[in-house]
Amino acid sequence: MKETPVKAYTYKELYIMYGVSSKTFKKWLTTAQITIPEGCRTLTPIKVKEIFEKLEMPS
Repeated sequence: MKETPVKAYTYKELYIMYGVSSKTFKKWLTTAQITIPEGCRTLTPIKVKEIFEKLEMPS
Protein backbone atom coordinates (compact mmCIF):
# COMPACT_ATOMS: atom_id res chain seq x y z
CA MET A 1 0.00 0.00 0.00
CA LYS A 2 1.32 3.43 -0.97
CA GLU A 3 1.80 5.92 1.87
CA THR A 4 0.21 9.37 1.52
CA PRO A 5 2.94 12.03 1.37
CA VAL A 6 3.08 14.69 4.06
CA LYS A 7 2.87 18.01 2.21
CA ALA A 8 0.63 21.08 2.10
CA TYR A 9 -3.00 20.19 1.34
CA THR A 10 -6.18 22.20 1.19
CA TYR A 11 -8.87 21.47 3.75
CA LYS A 12 -11.04 20.10 0.94
CA GLU A 13 -8.32 17.76 -0.33
CA LEU A 14 -7.95 16.32 3.16
CA TYR A 15 -11.62 15.60 3.84
CA ILE A 16 -11.92 14.04 0.38
CA MET A 17 -8.87 11.84 1.12
CA TYR A 18 -10.59 10.65 4.30
CA GLY A 19 -13.82 10.02 2.38
CA VAL A 20 -16.03 12.16 4.62
CA SER A 21 -17.92 15.44 4.43
CA SER A 22 -16.47 18.77 5.50
CA LYS A 23 -18.75 18.78 8.55
CA THR A 24 -17.67 15.29 9.65
CA PHE A 25 -13.99 16.12 9.14
CA LYS A 26 -14.35 19.26 11.26
CA LYS A 27 -15.93 17.16 14.05
CA TRP A 28 -13.03 14.71 13.86
CA LEU A 29 -10.51 17.55 14.14
CA THR A 30 -12.36 19.01 17.13
CA THR A 31 -12.48 15.61 18.85
CA ALA A 32 -8.74 15.11 18.22
CA GLN A 33 -8.07 18.64 19.57
CA ILE A 34 -6.58 19.83 16.29
CA THR A 35 -7.12 23.52 15.66
CA ILE A 36 -7.29 25.04 12.20
CA PRO A 37 -7.03 28.85 12.02
CA GLU A 38 -10.26 30.55 10.90
CA GLY A 39 -10.31 31.09 7.14
CA CYS A 40 -7.29 28.85 6.56
CA ARG A 41 -7.59 27.18 3.16
CA THR A 42 -4.21 25.48 2.79
CA LEU A 43 -2.74 23.52 5.68
CA THR A 44 1.01 23.44 6.21
CA PRO A 45 2.94 20.16 6.12
CA ILE A 46 3.41 20.48 9.91
CA LYS A 47 -0.38 20.68 10.45
CA VAL A 48 -0.97 17.85 7.97
CA LYS A 49 1.54 15.68 9.85
CA GLU A 50 -0.32 16.40 13.11
CA ILE A 51 -3.62 15.39 11.47
CA PHE A 52 -2.12 12.18 10.03
CA GLU A 53 -0.64 11.27 13.43
CA LYS A 54 -3.85 11.87 15.38
CA LEU A 55 -6.38 10.59 12.85
CA GLU A 56 -4.08 8.06 11.16
CA MET A 57 -3.20 8.13 7.49
CA PRO A 58 -6.09 8.27 5.02
CA SER A 59 -6.67 5.12 2.99
